[in-house]
Amino acid sequence: MTAPQKSSPTSPATRPTAGALPHLEIRFTPVPAWLLIGFGAAFLILAVFFMALPRGRSVGLGIVIATLSVAAMVGGNIWRNHLPVVARLTNKQLILKRGGSVAWGEIAVIEKKTIKMRYKANRAESDWICIKLKTPRPVEKGLNGFFLKLKNAVTGYDIIVPQQDLSISADAFIDECKKRMAALSQS
Repeated sequence: MTAPQKSSPTSPATRPTAGALPHLEIRFTPVPAWLLIGFGAAFLILAVFFMALPRGRSVGLGIVIATLSVAAMVGGNIWRNHLPVVARLTNKQLILKRGGSVAWGEIAVIEKKTIKMRYKANRAESDWICIKLKTPRPVEKGLNGFFLKLKNAVTGYDIIVPQQDLSISADAFIDECKKRMAALSQS
């Protein structure tokens, strides 16, 4: 009796298909978590300064500030390690936290829009990912449905995703989406 053969990494059973793209999870940007950690560190230094004052020591206030700042740093690190998933890109559909799931075949247009703002001498730009569906979604009842209908009438798009919610750029997100749409149309 012979021992069963182990499958090699290049055997047909374990080899990934050529047209299949990997599933991607796009998480919320880690910038706010890093800012929380940074502010916690700054306030920890401030607490040490309060405790080290020679005249009119505020040791109690320093201990309270130090405790809160260490808690903020720990919380920011936990938040950084557990960032929420904003979008999932599978081979069959786009799953958005705010917009629900959309099959790749339902998307008519996906593009980036940039809004330029100016206040006095300051200029700012904000990128948005705009998705137009082939068949509009049914309108919800109530106030939320009214605002979605108003947004669709004003912008002309069914789903709008702000780029600042994503950990990648708007162009990279759109490229990944277009790859999956092209792979779906080829199969």
